[in-house]
Amino acid sequence: MKTKLLITAFLTIVFGSLQAAIIFVDKDATGANNGTSWTNAYNEIYDAIFNHADGDVIWVAEGTYVISNLNKDIPHEINDELTILGGFNGTESNSTARNWDENITIITGERGLTTSQYDNHRNFFKLQNLTNHASLKINGCILEQIGNDDNPGIYFQSNGTSFQNQNPSELIIRNTIIRNGYGQIYYAAVSSETTMTFENTLIRDHDNDGVFFEFSGDESTNRLVNCTIAQCTQNYGDGFYSLSGASNTIEIHNSIVWANSFTPAWGASAAPNDNEIVTHTISEDVCEDCGLPAYSNLISSNPKFVNAAANNFHLQPLSPGINAGNGAEISGTIVYDLDHNPRVSFGLIDIGCFEETEISVIPGVHFVDIDATGANVGTSWNDAFTSLYDAIDAALPGEQIWVAEGVYFVNSPDNINFDYYYIDK
Repeated sequence: MKTKLLITAFLTIVFGSLQAAIIFVDKDATGANNGTSWTNAYNEIYDAIFNHADGDVIWVAEGTYVISNLNKDIPHEINDELTILGGFNGTESNSTARNWDENITIITGERGLTTSQYDNHRNFFKLQNLTNHASLKINGCILEQIGNDDNPGIYFQSNGTSFQNQNPSELIIRNTIIRNGYGQIYYAAVSSETTMTFENTLIRDHDNDGVFFEFSGDESTNRLVNCTIAQCTQNYGDGFYSLSGASNTIEIHNSIVWANSFTPAWGASAAPNDNEIVTHTISEDVCEDCGLPAYSNLISSNPKFVNAAANNFHLQPLSPGINAGNGAEISGTIVYDLDHNPRVSFGLIDIGCFEETEISVIPGVHFVDIDATGANVGTSWNDAFTSLYDAIDAALPGEQIWVAEGVYFVNSPDNINFDYYYIDK
């Protein structure tokens, strides 16, 4: 009996010490600054990253945090498992209580010189797994000013002075916004298995001189699901992704790639192959090889963002992306969209990172009422267009325009040279 008790106590001590810990980060905390609780939370996220152990989870309260206080050329090297969760208000005891839409958590590479990208931290993270499975998961954050034109923001790498990837590794980013950055977002040039997954993620206003995602190693599996990529600029390169190497795959599902300047407008690979799978996706120019069987349910119509100029990439109720996604492609961990609203709405799923929750619309109908005082977007009588010409501009082929009583100009009254309205839809 004594022997059994001693063994039990030993196992409890050993295995108990291996349990993952929660590390707390709150810029407003005034306690011991050691990350052990919300009261004693670290004030900076880089302290939590520096002091994490394998399997730890970092909880980050709302606020803006600089990624590192080291030289801008030195990334955080991750050679174990680390999870970073944003969206906390600083009181939660369960991660399911967080809300990344209400409690905005920003991780920035901006070091103070706002007029130059070259002051930014070049790399946020370098994943290297010399002996272990390297895993980085980021959920519910905003990553801004990530990288610069010379360096990717997050990367695996295998070259002479860096490391040889010897174990499977993964990068998973969910419920996250990547904005106002530079250079490649992700780069993988490794000699064995890597996995990259982006879900419910918005990438906007990112500038680069090459591809955004580059997979040039071997046996990498890469997925973008319910992502929106918009208003990004590429000066030269091979589209927003480049796929080469042996046995690499990329899958893009339920996503929007629109209003970008990519060359070509989609992606490129060493040769057309069935390792590129694109389904239920909206893009101006999806790919050059769309005759492959792996491309299906592709839409080239305008996704109808609510107001892209104001960085509002929600979908209007009459968007072709409404209810057009494939729910089978989202992982079981995705319950909410990027707004923290239910990801599956009325048994259906939208394309892109936001789910349209309004149900008081009639598909294919634009409303016009000169006396309406709502949002002036034509989706209902309350939010009807007040001008007929706005409805004509917004309507797609086959749709209807319902007009309330009143007197309407068929064109803008400012257009004094108007002769007729040309309908080509």
